Amino acid sequence: MKQFLYSALFFISISTLSFSQEAVEKSAPPAGNAAVGDYYGDNVSTVSVDKAISVEKLELKFKDQKKVENVAVKGMVTDVCEKRGCWVTIKTENGSSFFVKMKDYAFFVPTALKGKNVVLEGNAEKK
Repeated sequence: MKQFLYSALFFISISTLSFSQEAVEKSAPPAGNAAVGDYYGDNVSTVSVDKAISVEKLELKFKDQKKVENVAVKGMVTDVCEKRGCWVTIKTENGSSFFVKMKDYAFFVPTALKGKNVVLEGNAEKK
């Protein structure tokens, strides 16, 4: 009976160790300052940078449609998610802000991006 009890205890210990969770690092924003030419997510092509429109022009496109695909928008970052860098707000010419969220937390931007001019490329949707 003792041998059975020790064997059961041994197998329970082994199964507990094998199913214990590994230490997983939480995603964090890129460290350091955002330098000119840095990119986060996929690289933005020079063609997109040259064709980037202002937030105001994007707002005009939203009068006709709810979603604009493959658009590049330029502007100054006024705020960044402090914890992860998972969203930014862009300043418009009329003083209002434009909120940008990285879909499905696919990538993060540095929290030092505040006050920098950026070009964002992707799909825009008005909600």
